[in-house]
Amino acid sequence: MTCNHYVRFKSIQVATTITENEKVISNKVQTIEDLHLGLSAMGRAFLFRGYKDLDDLADYGIANPIVSLEDWVEILNNRNVVIVDEHRNQVEIDEFLGMVKRKRNGINHYDYLVKKGYSLEDNWKDSDGNSFCGSHFS
Repeated sequence: MTCNHYVRFKSIQVATTITENEKVISNKVQTIEDLHLGLSAMGRAFLFRGYKDLDDLADYGIANPIVSLEDWVEILNNRNVVIVDEHRNQVEIDEFLGMVKRKRNGINHYDYLVKKGYSLEDNWKDSDGNSFCGSHFS
């Protein structure tokens, strides 16, 4: 069983139109797409989605690449985001980090690629051994 996880940004942009009498006559609310956090699969360590290209993060107001769990935790601790699974169920940060910790002994995606002799292009491990993929996956 697999399950993708996403970071949903609660921040919205609001444009307001005002009449001559200074009364609001319309509001336009725009939200942005969820940011892919990674994939949980049975028997495997959590596979994080990494973002080295800042252009991929511009719409989210993120100014630094996401290349480690520490980078993700900094974003997750922002009060304007929530974690959701692929079924759009909200997952608490502590629950998510607990799941990542429990799955650490599973098959590590990066190690699997090395063992099989596959290309490591756009794949890496952070200093804690968490596996990252810098390209789209699901």
